[in-house]
Amino acid sequence: MMPQIDNAKERDDWLVRLSWGLFLLGTGAVWLLDNLLNRNLDGLIWIWGGLLLLALNGVRYLVNLKMSRFTLGLGAVLVVIGISDMVGLKISLFAVILIVIGAAMLLDSWIGPRRFKQRDTDYALDEPTNLTPTRP
Repeated sequence: MMPQIDNAKERDDWLVRLSWGLFLLGTGAVWLLDNLLNRNLDGLIWIWGGLLLLALNGVRYLVNLKMSRFTLGLGAVLVVIGISDMVGLKISLFAVILIVIGAAMLLDSWIGPRRFKQRDTDYALDEPTNLTPTRP
């Protein structure tokens, strides 16, 4: 449940803190299971981190905040690397990165460039942009 936060940057910061908390809890739980079961579950950490990054951007989209291309791409790479690690495949990181870049280009043309952050200060979709200076 998201608290009522009017400022777009504060909303985004809250979502990022929530994601970090979930990531740390999940990573700790996987490492604990890894030790208790005496198995290699490192791929689950990659998958967990990737799914959290993808979910973070999904929630940003739903609450009318701009998504981050970087965390979308990183999330996709982490999920693919984690799945390949869990099933025992050796997968080329370069090939995965090429696929993610291509998918990001397609996603950008499908969703539109206005949905993505261009810089760190670019948070909300509904905030006005001052592209031309106004004269007094």
